[in-house]
Amino acid sequence: MTHKVVAHYIGRRVVKGVSHDINPKRPFCHIRTVEHGTVSVKLIDLKALFFVKDLTGDPKRDEGRMLEIRDPRARGARPIEVELGDGERVTGLTVGYSPQGPSWYPKQPP
Repeated sequence: MTHKVVAHYIGRRVVKGVSHDINPKRPFCHIRTVEHGTVSVKLIDLKALFFVKDLTGDPKRDEGRMLEIRDPRARGARPIEVELGDGERVTGLTVGYSPQGPSWYPKQPP
């Protein structure tokens, strides 16, 4: 299956494209971009990897941090909040989160 993704690197670099080989149990994936062809991405180098509807984005969009009571996206999912290494918090929904620990291990702080 092909996914539209946006990869945010720890150093603020952003790569947008499509991928068909994302597996959190593997240390890397490939993203096919318009600008640079296929890029090999090491998950350990990423701040976050977002699955998106389109690659254009909308900087004016503000979904807020709260889920509406009857939001259809929540059906079968649980809300989740993740704190990234730089302190930024990202909220979303998950259907496959395992509280047993991460599937891949980010860099440890110095």
